[in-house]
Amino acid sequence: MYTKKDIAFWVGVAVITVALSFSMAFSRGVDEGVYGDAEDYARVWYLIRENFVDEVPREKLHDGALKGMVEATGDRHASYMTADEALMWRNALAGELVGVGVSISFRDGQVIVLRPIPDSPAEKAGIKPFDVIEKVDGEDIADMSWPDIQLMIQGEIGTKVILTVRSKDAEASRDVEIVRAKIKTDYITRGFVDEANKIGYARLQEFSENAATDLREAIEEMQKDGMRGFVLDLRGNPGGLLSQATEIVDMFIEEGLIVSTRGRTPASRSEFNAKKDGTLLGGESVPVVVLVNGDSASASEIVAGALQDYKRALIVGEKTYGKCSVQQTWLVGDG
Repeated sequence: MYTKKDIAFWVGVAVITVALSFSMAFSRGVDEGVYGDAEDYARVWYLIRENFVDEVPREKLHDGALKGMVEATGDRHASYMTADEALMWRNALAGELVGVGVSISFRDGQVIVLRPIPDSPAEKAGIKPFDVIEKVDGEDIADMSWPDIQLMIQGEIGTKVILTVRSKDAEASRDVEIVRAKIKTDYITRGFVDEANKIGYARLQEFSENAATDLREAIEEMQKDGMRGFVLDLRGNPGGLLSQATEIVDMFIEEGLIVSTRGRTPASRSEFNAKKDGTLLGGESVPVVVLVNGDSASASEIVAGALQDYKRALIVGEKTYGKCSVQQTWLVGDG
C-alpha cells in the first residue's frame, strides 16, 4: 500500500522525466542513456522499498543516492549536502559554528588536525596539532570527502561525538569523547609585532564571509597608527570563499588579473581582476611579507601566488598544499 508521499514521489519523477524530455529535445537531442539511468534508479529504489528487511525512509534513500553520485566523481573536495547540512555549512562560513573546534586538512591520505581553536571543547579534551583523526563515532573517515567529515564532527549544542585520534608519537589510537558547543570563531588576529618599527601583523585563519572586511579594518587601524611594514600570516589556513581571496588581493594591487578558472565547459571559465578603487597597500611604500606552510591551501594559495606574481609580497615559509581547484555551490531541491 503506497502512502501519499510515495504517490507524490512517483508523480514528481514523471513530471521531471517529461521536463527532461522537452529540455533535451530542444537543447542537444535526446540522450537515451539518461533515461535508462533514471529507470535503474527508480527500479533500485522500488526494490529496496518493497523487499528490504527493514523499512528505509524515502528521504534517506534519496539523499544517499545523490551523495553517492557526487562521491563517484572521486573529488574529495566535492559533496552533496542535505538541507540541514547545508545550513550548518553556511553558518560555519558566517562564523556561527557549532562543533568541537578543530581545523582539519588532508595530508598523505590522512585527516590531520591543523589546530584546535583556543578554549574550544577539542582543546580542552586534549586534541593537539598534527593529531590524525581516524574515525568519527566509530565510522572510518579515510575515504570521505572534506565537507562530509566536517559535517560529521559538527552537530547540535550539547550532543556528544567520539573522535578516534592518534598523536604523531603514539603507537596506538585513542577515543576522545567531546561535547559539542558553540565555537567562538575569531578568524583574524591583528596587531604590531614590532612596535618600534611599526611592523603590522594579521593572521587569517580562514576565508570566511567577512574575511576581507575584517582584514581591511585591521589594516586601516594599523595605518592610522603609522604602519610601515605588514605581515600577512596564512599558515594553516585551508581556504574558503574565492570571493574573499580576490577581494584581499585587490587590497594590495591596483590592476591586473588576480586569478582565472578554467573548467570543461565555457560557463566554468571566469576571470577576476583588480581595480584601483579600494586599494589599501598598493605600490611598494609598505613592504609586505606573506607567511605560508604545507597546510596553506586553496584561497591561501591564490592570495600568496597572486602577490608573488605581481612582486607585491615576499612569500616566506614552506611549499603550500597544492590544491589548484575551485568549488562552486548549487542549490537543489529542498535547500
